[in-house]
Amino acid sequence: MPESMGSEYAFERMKENENFLQSHLEQIEIIELINDAIDCVRPKTKNADSWIKSSKHFFLHPILLPSSYAINTHLLTGNLPACFRELRFLFESLAFCHYAEKEFPDEEFFIEQLKNYEKIRKSGKPQKTISQLLVNLGEDTGLKSELNQVYGRLSNDWVHTLGFAKKVVDLTSANSQLPSWAWILPIGFDEKDLPTINELNDYIAIFRKLLEKTIAINEDKF
Repeated sequence: MPESMGSEYAFERMKENENFLQSHLEQIEIIELINDAIDCVRPKTKNADSWIKSSKHFFLHPILLPSSYAINTHLLTGNLPACFRELRFLFESLAFCHYAEKEFPDEEFFIEQLKNYEKIRKSGKPQKTISQLLVNLGEDTGLKSELNQVYGRLSNDWVHTLGFAKKVVDLTSANSQLPSWAWILPIGFDEKDLPTINELNDYIAIFRKLLEKTIAINEDKF
């Protein structure tokens, strides 16, 4: 690897991007999500069995906390597409773990909740898709309209190949150059990246609301 692309170069870009975000955003939602994750993983009970039994607890530890930090790392290196893709995983995992625990509350091991729920999800006629789980969770939490819009855009614009290609073309046409994250990484942000950064910030804010409301459902049993 050329010296210019080593760890020193990456650190400089990350510091530049951190300063850029602090100067252009009133609140950096991914930092708030990390704080939320830390608060959530603090044990709500001294009974260790509940952490083995609960799919929601599984979501909090190896999914929510590391993925929140991963989004922040991607953001600081200018890797905006990876931020959106990781966020989509958080939406999907929260919904799946919530309904797995709801449907199979008496299982003694969270993996059995997840396996059993996957079976009934796929055996339905028609099968219940992950997007349908989010529709249901949106109804249960009062966030249906926001979730429908966000999840569709996360999928179509940042995960599906054709949608992502259109996103790159549209941004290139609007700015007369490729988006910064389509060049090389790490890379520093500039003003042309602000609409995409604000889009991510807004989506994370919606996820934070969903997380709070979902955790609050049957919290006495959680």
